Amino acid sequence: MVDPAWIRQVAATGQTQVSPMLGGPGEAAHAIMLGYPIMSLENQVVGVLGLSVHLEALELALGSIPLPPGSVVTLTDQNSVSWPAASMPGSTSAGPSPLRPSAANPRTCRQR
Repeated sequence: MVDPAWIRQVAATGQTQVSPMLGGPGEAAHAIMLGYPIMSLENQVVGVLGLSVHLEALELALGSIPLPPGSVVTLTDQNSVSWPAASMPGSTSAGPSPLRPSAANPRTCRQR
């Protein structure tokens, strides 16, 4: 669940925001939220539109796009936490997706 303080921040600043990653180690799903302020004709914030990006689904979608060998797609949240969303054969990625913890990669994400 997204932090209500984050939604208030989008409304207060009137700027598009990216949330911290939702979901942690061992959880089935991970997501980020994109927050967009909704402005009135008088240029006042009247609401916030939130778009949830399910990272495992995004990883599958990106994996179906033909990218050159060695390509790596990386996502970064508002706290500069990065993780590879997809990698192609021959990439220099450091192993399995951190979205799926393993013995070789017990963390859910890594700080850049």
